[in-house]
Amino acid sequence: MPQLECNIAVNWGEWFPWCFALSAHWFVQGHQHTTHSLVYLSPPHHAGAAGRFAAKMGGRSYVCHDESASVVVRSVDTCRCTYPPNEKSNRRWCCGDVDHLDLSKWAFEKLAELRWGVIKLEYRAVPCDHQPEKQAWIDNPSEGNPKNPPSDAKRRTRDWPELRSKNIVPKVIFNDGWIQNGFKDVSWSAWMQPLEQTKQSGMLGGPGMCASVNYGGALALKAWNGIFKQTVALEFWTYVGDTGYHGDRADIPDIQVSISGDKGGCNPVRVMSLKPIMFQHTCLTFGCKEEWWGYRAYLPAFAGSPPDTILNDPQWFNGCGGNEVWELNTVEFRHLPWRLGYTPYFCLDRVHLV
Repeated sequence: MPQLECNIAVNWGEWFPWCFALSAHWFVQGHQHTTHSLVYLSPPHHAGAAGRFAAKMGGRSYVCHDESASVVVRSVDTCRCTYPPNEKSNRRWCCGDVDHLDLSKWAFEKLAELRWGVIKLEYRAVPCDHQPEKQAWIDNPSEGNPKNPPSDAKRRTRDWPELRSKNIVPKVIFNDGWIQNGFKDVSWSAWMQPLEQTKQSGMLGGPGMCASVNYGGALALKAWNGIFKQTVALEFWTYVGDTGYHGDRADIPDIQVSISGDKGGCNPVRVMSLKPIMFQHTCLTFGCKEEWWGYRAYLPAFAGSPPDTILNDPQWFNGCGGNEVWELNTVEFRHLPWRLGYTPYFCLDRVHLV
């Protein structure tokens, strides 16, 4: 897993000259194996946001505490260009105009005083256990340092690999044109395009799983009882087309995703209520505008928890819809019950339990 150093980079060992750092403020769940210095990335680096980087001062040396010192930070999200074009948007920083990193204020102040607001950096990707030759330091960090946050600070659960249970057993449902052995199509009021006709419909031009779903229907794949044991989330990718300059033209299918067992269906989750966490163009050539977006729905959401709930250990999910977890066996992509006259056609790929 890569990381950032202030000096920061994306190719191993290579410093990337100039980008800008902005100070930001977050509280996160502490962990002995994680750094408390965080960063949000701007394009073009958003596709590989998860990881760590090293960053150091790259200009305006008079504002630096020490030009030779660097700080290791962990990227937790992307500054995605998905905002309307108004004065409060992220257009300048997040739509490819200016490469930048939103550093937590505790990382920023190790490099320069917070009063500067914006500083120039050099940066590079580094291994998770990387230690800089000279670590940036400050004797008196700002109040609310994540290592000793205020008692009323709200901590978010993070889906970082080292926080995940080692008991998770990933399972493939659909991937690159084939349905996993043991799954069968149990869709109703829906039409699934034959896979031999979808050779160009999947990610990077491979076969996808495309379907149209009528009112009250669902694209559904059923497996054996116990398929959801030792998993924490349903992960899937969907085609969203040309997302536009601001990302606000993405054609996200307005459908619900759910799971079920023989005793009943669970709480459906609207795809539009989930935050995309992965992004990939349909081709690898320059100027490719069409995209696939990846989503992860954690299992507690199907039991009625908020869609942004994160689960890191399978033992904390006991089932839903009247089913014990070992009785769940079906994944469903449903028509919205309140959208009469709407027949969504959508393409999916890389549908996994993780």
